[in-house]
Amino acid sequence: MQPPARAALLAALKVDALGFVRVRLSVGRISGVSIGGIGKTEKHPKAVIELKVFDATTADPVWQERYAQGQPSEAGIARTMGIDSDENETAAMLEALTLATSVLGTNYQEAKAKPVEK
Repeated sequence: MQPPARAALLAALKVDALGFVRVRLSVGRISGVSIGGIGKTEKHPKAVIELKVFDATTADPVWQERYAQGQPSEAGIARTMGIDSDENETAAMLEALTLATSVLGTNYQEAKAKPVEK
């Protein structure tokens, strides 16, 4: 979207900027033991956030984060004797997203503290 069209959209929405977010969830680590399908393992998801923020004046993002990766969640998604349990799935995914969001916030604060290069 070019700046003139974006400016019109921002005015219509009554906001200063538009943010585009992409979240990727994957297995961060696997814990537990399973031999031949006997046993219990847990998959601990991790999230990676990509964020681009655009204002009304420039074609390029005013701020972007290409790879804010959080640590794997403590909560896991269990697999016992070959059967997946989705009991903790939502909690594990939300924890992974929260951890990645924390990294995003830290990266933003660090970028904000740096002097602007001209």
